[in-house]
Amino acid sequence: MIASTSGAPTFFWHAFAGLGQVFGVRRTAFLLWFVGRAAAGWATWKTARLLGAGRGGAALALALVLASRHLFLASTLAGDPLFKADLDQTSFIWPFALCAVAAWLAGRKLPSAAGLGLLANLNPLVAGLTFGWLCLAELIAQRRPTKDLAAAALVFLAGALPLLLRLLAHPPSGDPALMADCAPLTYLAWRWPAERWLEAACALALTVAALIRHPDAKRLTPLAISALTLWSLQALLGPIFPRLLALQFFRLDVALTWLGAVAAAALLWPRLGRDEPAQALPALAAVWGFACGTASPLLAAWAAALLLFGRTPRTLTLMGTAGAVYGAAALFLPQTWFPLSMPPAAAAGTCLLAILAGVSPRLPAGPGFGRLCGRLGLPAVLVLAFLPMGGAVPIHIRETRTAVADRTPDPFDLWVRDTPKEARFAAHPASSGLRLRSRRPVYAEWSDFAVALWDRREAAAWKGRMEALGLRWADFRERHAAQERAWDRAYLQRLPSPEASDFPVWSAEDARRLAGIGGSTFLLVPSSLSLAREPAFQDAGLTVYRTP
Repeated sequence: MIASTSGAPTFFWHAFAGLGQVFGVRRTAFLLWFVGRAAAGWATWKTARLLGAGRGGAALALALVLASRHLFLASTLAGDPLFKADLDQTSFIWPFALCAVAAWLAGRKLPSAAGLGLLANLNPLVAGLTFGWLCLAELIAQRRPTKDLAAAALVFLAGALPLLLRLLAHPPSGDPALMADCAPLTYLAWRWPAERWLEAACALALTVAALIRHPDAKRLTPLAISALTLWSLQALLGPIFPRLLALQFFRLDVALTWLGAVAAAALLWPRLGRDEPAQALPALAAVWGFACGTASPLLAAWAAALLLFGRTPRTLTLMGTAGAVYGAAALFLPQTWFPLSMPPAAAAGTCLLAILAGVSPRLPAGPGFGRLCGRLGLPAVLVLAFLPMGGAVPIHIRETRTAVADRTPDPFDLWVRDTPKEARFAAHPASSGLRLRSRRPVYAEWSDFAVALWDRREAAAWKGRMEALGLRWADFRERHAAQERAWDRAYLQRLPSPEASDFPVWSAEDARRLAGIGGSTFLLVPSSLSLAREPAFQDAGLTVYRTP
């Protein structure tokens, strides 16, 4: 497994290990984590300015990005957000890919392509998808190939040359079907629950509305069409051509959501400064809806309709009435009534601002009215971002502190480091992270399925070891997909997560049969399972037995 991982088509972990030897692993992780977030902030500010926003509009763009739960917790389509609490090759690369998008929008296509080519050496998937997305958008906008795109492609390939040479020497041979079986909701849209489809459709509608209503829509609309085309390609053809699943076009929604937030800020900030209530108040309501649209799919749909159709007194009255009724009803609905419910703070703000937007055509203009709305808009978004139930920042900070700053060692971690270096572990097939925690060889663990991205032979060997541990693959795939759908549905409906039922339950006989499998010297079992021998370690949820 270690040899297979070192052959992965990426240099990120090699670079991380080199820096870790100089600065230490913890300092290196924090440094790269901080640099990535700084890069994302710069890309947001610069792109807002490129789209015509002043400093206020750029600040609003930063606030909208902060308030987006899709960018912090779980993206709309792929479930892989921009700002994860932990550091990996995806969470590190995305901010720099957004910087390349900013350079592309500024007309600097060759530097953008060169940057993406270099990034491909660290994460070929994100860099390659971003470059393909930008090129397809350019073709859609110009309707014919150009010399600039040919030059950009050559520059991209030149930047990615180390990766290409490595792929030529060690071509990957992944198993996308096995990968899709292990992560069904991320890669198989046709297995999504209905709730996921509704949330994705409403979130994408809000993003697309911001892009096509922006004054620079001629440049932005092809980007939306390009992303949706690539996603539809996989969603429709993935079942027929399973190798398309390995390309993971879904991940482009990170860039699309980010660009929509930036475009919305650049579009709405000038309207917030107008002294006419019919301009400023609907813009303020749209800012609010865009900021907390991830709290409810129907709220995102309402904000999208406000951006698209809220231009005449009649439509503003209709939109205001609909938003006020929905916001008032959501105040009294249980939080589990998906998709009608939303957090109380978001519901109250929606009701109030919808009423103001609905009556705005009948209000007289007044000097200083726009300045008042502008001053209210940015603080409102920031307050929403830090509300425990309405925004993403508090949850993200808590996750970050848990992943990065929690230095309290686990009892098992303390015990396992005193085991002999030659110790080998075997555990239940649902276990993950045991190899990292123990720093010892592990027979097999669930998180190893990622090897299916690039090494079919090692993936097949891993699958065989999991079956030896009791996982029957023939019926596991459907049970695992159903479990993932149940977890996803519970998350969207704010319900408790259902108990896991996809992995096998070991009996005492199973544990005795598996003792010593693969030359293991320790067997990890749930504490609820007791064997007729003295445990080597035991805590509230885990018991470790030494094998004969």
